[in-house]
Amino acid sequence: VLAVLAVLAVLAVAVRTSGQWRWQRTVRAVQAESLPTARRAGSLCASCVANFLWCDRSHSALRRSAQFSMEPATLHVPSPSHPTLASALAACASSPNATVVLAAGVYRADATLRLGHGASLVGAGPSTVVESVAHTTLVCDGAARVADLALRQLGDGDARPAAALEVRAGALVVERCTLGARSRAKAAAAVVARGGGAAPRLVGCTVAESGHAGVVLAGGARATLEQTEVGGCAACGVLA
Repeated sequence: VLAVLAVLAVLAVAVRTSGQWRWQRTVRAVQAESLPTARRAGSLCASCVANFLWCDRSHSALRRSAQFSMEPATLHVPSPSHPTLASALAACASSPNATVVLAAGVYRADATLRLGHGASLVGAGPSTVVESVAHTTLVCDGAARVADLALRQLGDGDARPAAALEVRAGALVVERCTLGARSRAKAAAAVVARGGGAAPRLVGCTVAESGHAGVVLAGGARATLEQTEVGGCAACGVLA
């Protein structure tokens, strides 16, 4: 019995230290042969073998859990977990590379929404509308992608500049979106990119109904417009 327990102890150390699970078949074979002997010898030995079996299974469960946790999260709005767009965007802070999927509908933002590093925001097409009144609708800071929705800033005052979309860092990809800002302030625009680290790419978008400019590039920001229409702006289409 002591020899059997010694073999099990050596194998347990090998599994823990190497991180390789090629030992499992051998361990299970030894366990199957030694379990009747351990049971005859007494309950203590049987308990040791049972604990080793439990350890093997628990490590496998942890390994599967770690694998699933590495997959990017998909957050649906509205849903029981995330009834509002703001709650889903806040959850992205703890979910790297998460994607927020918006159902069709109009989402009014009472404060500026923020899409963080690596996150994406995807709608259901033109019927998904995110809008604000007196402030910038969406700020992206290192975000990955915004697609298939309309972003609107509705306030037409000139007290302070506002935008439908503001990009502060990263190569954000904006696909098949409609963007407009009615603010008449001097630096207002449907799309504003600020800083040398901001380089948005607009693909298949429409920039229109802007009280000042369509696209403003400030502080060394760059932008790429592909198959994108810019029009209906009170001032210039692109201001750099």
